[in-house]
Amino acid sequence: MKYSEYLQQNRGTFWSSPQAKYINSKRAGKSLAIELGIPVPRTFPMLPDNVMIKPDNGHSGKLCRSFLKAEDWICEERIVHDHEFRLFVFGRKVVMLQIDKSSEQPDGVKIIGQSYYKYPVWERLDIDSNLRKIPSLNIDVEPPICLPTMVDHSLRLAERFTLPLRVDWFVNPEGKPVFNEMCVTPGLVVAGRITEAGDTWLGSFLAV
Repeated sequence: MKYSEYLQQNRGTFWSSPQAKYINSKRAGKSLAIELGIPVPRTFPMLPDNVMIKPDNGHSGKLCRSFLKAEDWICEERIVHDHEFRLFVFGRKVVMLQIDKSSEQPDGVKIIGQSYYKYPVWERLDIDSNLRKIPSLNIDVEPPICLPTMVDHSLRLAERFTLPLRVDWFVNPEGKPVFNEMCVTPGLVVAGRITEAGDTWLGSFLAV
């Protein structure tokens, strides 16, 4: 069975299960990481309801952020990073990594500029059809020294889930992994970018 087919058949059951709260709520996912002793960004006090944040200087249209309900937002430490590392866990195994190179627009808005994929042994994995169309997106980077710790933490988090899990990490300036969030419906698959061969290959790791 292909990975995309497996998700289609099983995600309805997943979203109605108790474990879904850790994906639906970033706050709950972060709490799970804290429970397991995994480093997370610091959280700052919540803003009151009905707050608008706007720049002191310049046009407000682009930068205004309206917060209607404080509980809908998380105010946390910004981890300065060059790449985000997304580990795909199937059962008790990390089968691949997606590495996103982050860049910022002049107004401070973060965008994902480039992505590429690796096997856990850090060899290139050809699985995203977009990279075939735009070879310039196929950048490279050395594996972080803390990769084994990322893998260990990801496996511990994945024990709580019945679906394959993607766990996203930052590496802070001290070279330590910091938890970002978790996902069970990765964009690579649901957006249809995954190659046919890649979809079949990931499906081979499923316990069906």
